[in-house]
Amino acid sequence: MTPEAHIVHKVNNRLRIKIPSKRGDKDFFASLEKKFSKDSAGQTVVINPDTASILFLGHFTAKHIAEVALQSNLFKLNTKKRRRETLLGGVKDTFRAADKSLLKMTGGELDIPSVVFLGLISHGIYQFARGNFTGPPWYVAFWYALGLFSKSRLSDFEEIEADFL
Repeated sequence: MTPEAHIVHKVNNRLRIKIPSKRGDKDFFASLEKKFSKDSAGQTVVINPDTASILFLGHFTAKHIAEVALQSNLFKLNTKKRRRETLLGGVKDTFRAADKSLLKMTGGELDIPSVVFLGLISHGIYQFARGNFTGPPWYVAFWYALGLFSKSRLSDFEEIEADFL
């Protein structure tokens, strides 16, 4: 089955396409790079299998890319306008990616909640040692916000959002 792609952004001489179903497939993206580099004189093609994207720099048109990709059975470019994701969805995706990177860097020992917890405990001990017994400072509010955010279920928000579309 031909994977589906969509345009992420398009500005002068710059077009980025994502193919989510092929994320991490280095061979697939290498074949895309080879095909489009050979097809274009003077334009640049930059692939990133980890983010499932291909960046076209130069005088590429979405129509030309879609035709070449479809003829070569590489991907089908969906030209319908994508629904923008919610702010919460974007923030969750960012935190998930950061959390995944942190887990990978620390060999699975630390995740974002662990680092925040250790930071808050350390800061609390420091404030206690200084004799600062005043009310909760700004970082407590952030911690509560992060706690609520991390416990929320994205599916609940998607269902609510679907009701409004």
